[in-house]
Amino acid sequence: MIEKTGLSSVDDVGRVFIGANKIYRGINNNSIDSVQELLRCGLINELEKKGLFPITRVSTTQVQVYELVIEHEKIGPITYPFEWSPEMLRSAALCVLEVNEIANKYGYELKDCHPYNVLFRSMTPVFVDFGSFKVKVNDHYSWCAYEEFLGCYYYALLAKEKKLDLLYKNNFLYSGRGVGATELATMINPLFKFLGFSITNIILTVISAYRHGDRYEKTKVELLFKKKVLISIADFLLRSPKLPFRIISLRKLKNKINKINLAGKSSWGNYHEDSGYYTKDGEVSLSDRLQWVLGKCQELQPKTVIELAGNQGVLSRELVKEEYVDNVLCTDYDFYSVDKLFLNTKEGEGLSTACFDFMAGTWAHITKNERLARLKSEMVIALAVSHHLLLTQNYLIGDMLKIISSYTSKYLIIEFMPLGLWNGVNAPPIPEWYKEGWFTEELSKYCLIMERKSFGKNRVVFICKKTPNVEFVVDLLDA
Repeated sequence: MIEKTGLSSVDDVGRVFIGANKIYRGINNNSIDSVQELLRCGLINELEKKGLFPITRVSTTQVQVYELVIEHEKIGPITYPFEWSPEMLRSAALCVLEVNEIANKYGYELKDCHPYNVLFRSMTPVFVDFGSFKVKVNDHYSWCAYEEFLGCYYYALLAKEKKLDLLYKNNFLYSGRGVGATELATMINPLFKFLGFSITNIILTVISAYRHGDRYEKTKVELLFKKKVLISIADFLLRSPKLPFRIISLRKLKNKINKINLAGKSSWGNYHEDSGYYTKDGEVSLSDRLQWVLGKCQELQPKTVIELAGNQGVLSRELVKEEYVDNVLCTDYDFYSVDKLFLNTKEGEGLSTACFDFMAGTWAHITKNERLARLKSEMVIALAVSHHLLLTQNYLIGDMLKIISSYTSKYLIIEFMPLGLWNGVNAPPIPEWYKEGWFTEELSKYCLIMERKSFGKNRVVFICKKTPNVEFVVDLLDA
């Protein structure tokens, strides 16, 4: 079955449809000639060979009334920018710059470069929007989507470098487009802090118009300057093709992005390293408990797995090596844990990752249950996390188990910590109700407990099978 997606509603080239194994794009009649030329020129072929664009062909599949339909390789699991770690965003930025640089060789440029046009094939970013390529205007200036690129990538990464974590974390949740130049400048630049928002906004607007050359909008200048003399001077300067600092170097921009320091520390960022899950050579070394879990996965042989709160993903990195597995997605809410997983995962491992709090909501434009449906797998693994949710964040056990079980269609592996928030030496007082019998009674409402295994004083792992024909509509909390 082929279904239309609402994510392509503003595409002037055509409409996107989702098939079982392919993505289809019905081309509007007035775009057929330009699309055929784009397919002939060699640009798409070069991008495909470099892994920067999905494999794309003219399709023989009929989609509604479209005369021309092209089909794309389907890439998944789909993760959105608000589910990426900072290093993933950096990688996506470099991908977009390379795609635009190659497009320039063939006389094209990207007109839409926002991160929602990028998907990850495992840990490799892929630009996926065929409709974003346009014939490049033959002028002295650089890129029509330059300002959009800065806001979506460069400014967002600068915010993260400056430890403006809330600004970085929420920019896509609120706008879907990144960080505004004026907002960021008045926060991190001493001069612009002193000048204030209004004056800074005028300065940056003029700079932006100057960089655009004859693409600038004169009406913006007329709004900034009241006197005709000033408007005339500004108009002359903005239209002059010979003035400096107008040709934007993509190479220099790439170097700036590479130099941004995204390193940092968090409570859980080094958990797997500190716990001895990596050898001195950087190879994964599983504990007896994780080795046992891996063995149970080998018995059940799920084709798809999602690990929730997987930290640096040592278990997921071993799982993805199994022949029976098609895809493993390791998730965690901690920026630095996911960044280390992203950087440590070797090319060809096939592992995917995402950064989000699985108990919280998603971006406002995505329905509350969309993430569950999009990332649902045959098995969900949630180790060493239930005690934090129940005892530190005070979630109700029913809400926690409902959400965790909603990520799977078949199997659930979950861990209970009898001593609660135990650090290996002592434990804070445990509530009277926090007992294994209480946990298993609640767990049995959502799945069939197949096996129980105890490891030491404070680790009990349950292997479960999801109860048939039980599905839940989950009301996620606001992010």
